[in-house]
This record gives sequence, structure tokens and C-alpha cells, in this order.
Amino acid sequence: MVVLVFISIISLLVVMSVESAALESRMSVNVYRSSQDSLIAWAGLRKGEAQLKLGLVPCEIPVMSTNELMSKSPKWWHSSVTCHGQLSNRKYQYVFERLGENACAILFKNQGVVYYRISSRAEPRAKYANSRILQTTNTVPSKLTTICLEKTKKLNNLRQSWRILR
Repeated sequence: MVVLVFISIISLLVVMSVESAALESRMSVNVYRSSQDSLIAWAGLRKGEAQLKLGLVPCEIPVMSTNELMSKSPKWWHSSVTCHGQLSNRKYQYVFERLGENACAILFKNQGVVYYRISSRAEPRAKYANSRILQTTNTVPSKLTTICLEKTKKLNNLRQSWRILR
């Protein structure tokens, strides 16, 4: 009888270990897929930032809220309104939004800045999966059209911030 109880306990421990290993495996796959999606979306951001440095803003859209941008359909992201690219066999799309100028922020000598937001979307792997959307806020040197009435602030680089939307 004692042997039977001992075998039952060992069997239960083996089953729990197998279930734990299966859960760890699924979690690892999800982390891997998430990081791959982020890399694809970053490729879109880098391409957009490179175009912005050259003064090119090919797919500018009106400024919209985060919720509005995230609710855009895949059909909208595939339209001619957005820019498209591909990394390996995964596609991405990105857009520019002109946020406005700031005469009190100085990027280079005596030049104000214009803020742009770049949003990049990685094409989802599966038909019903969520797509990864990343955003950066960047500055571009600009001739001042307004006068700064406050203390000026020197900016060091073009990318000011970034965030993950989804």
C-alpha cells in the first residue's frame, strides 16, 4: 500500500513537471514572437527616421489621437496613405504626423525645430492577431517663423522619445 501511494505521488510530480515545461515553452514562443514583431516595427521607424533626416516626408497624415490610429483597419494601413517596407519576409507600414514647430527648442545653431511623430506597424503573423505599433517623436531643424519668448532649450538628437502602443 505504501508503494502505491509513493508511485502516485511520483506520478503526480512528473505530470506537474511536464505541464510546467509545456507552459514555459509556450511562454518562450510568445516572447520570441513579440520581440520579432518589435524588430519589424523598428525597421519601419528607422526607415522613416532616415527619410526625415533627408527632409523627405512621403506619407504624412493629419495628426490623430492614439486611439484613432490604433483603431485603423488593416485595409487603411495597406492603402496608399501609408509608406510600406519589408524586412525578411515580414511587411511593415509607417506614417508621419507633423506635430508643429517650437521656436524655443534649438537643435543646431539658431534653428528652431519641427516635431514629427512616426508611427510604424508590423504586419501581424496570423490573420486575427494584433499588430505591433511603435511610435517615435523626432525633431527636424527649421527656420524660425515665430519668436521664442521663453528660455531656449538645446536638443541633442533627432529622436526625442519612443513608445510601444500595442
